[in-house]
Amino acid sequence: SACSRRPQAGTAYANIRRISASNVENIMSRLLFMCSGNTCRSPMAAGIARRVFGPSHTVMSAGAETGSGEPAAQNAIAAMSKLGVDISSHGTVDIADLDLASFDLVIVFRPSAAEDLPIPEAVPVKYLDITDPHGGSLDVYRAAARLIERGVRRLYVEDALRRASLEGVQPSSHLSGIFNRAAKECEKEIARFVLSDLHQEVNGKATLGQLATSISVYAVLHSRPDLAKLSAAVAAVNDVWVKVKHRDDPTAEDLIEGLTAIRRVFELFEQLTA
Repeated sequence: SACSRRPQAGTAYANIRRISASNVENIMSRLLFMCSGNTCRSPMAAGIARRVFGPSHTVMSAGAETGSGEPAAQNAIAAMSKLGVDISSHGTVDIADLDLASFDLVIVFRPSAAEDLPIPEAVPVKYLDITDPHGGSLDVYRAAARLIERGVRRLYVEDALRRASLEGVQPSSHLSGIFNRAAKECEKEIARFVLSDLHQEVNGKATLGQLATSISVYAVLHSRPDLAKLSAAVAAVNDVWVKVKHRDDPTAEDLIEGLTAIRRVFELFEQLTA
């Protein structure tokens, strides 16, 4: 699960998908993931975050009880490979060697030695409550990797809402690109959930609307009101996404509504796994 120290507070659809690195440089953020040894959870999270957040963010990881230059755990590398993320070149970084005030967001894994470190008050902090897989089997690492992937996707949505609220961010390719990336990550998470957790067949091109229907049918058949809520939340995201796709000039309100709906989906996921 994830929590924070403080609350987070004319483009055609074709252009939504063409947001470039130069377009987002003015809202670039620096993220730091921290755990104890910087060989398992934090490098796994950083690897996933580089893919999820894209070129709009600089992502690093570090450890509270580590030296510098040690490789990631072999099972961490293998688990990440299963998700299509390569962390084989990772080298550990001691948090003491970093200026924490230079980061826009610090993410701390719990439990870990990093919890006790002083972090500048001006730097927002979020926590990911995921057990350290250190010393565990590959299956243990894969389970941790999936929780980390979901947590990072939620972090992206929360950070997207933060960026959307920044003064000067207008309904443009910037905000449209932020929403579109968040919606696609939500779609990937839902598809994996339907396939892996509900054991339902998923078409590779299934839309959020189709995935919502699959969850709804499963909820009825298995008397799962919690999944009925999830299905409704996914359908709400799909409704906004369809609206955005077919508008030549989506409003900021449309896009923020969509991001808020996506955040609700991830909140319901946490309730399912609590």
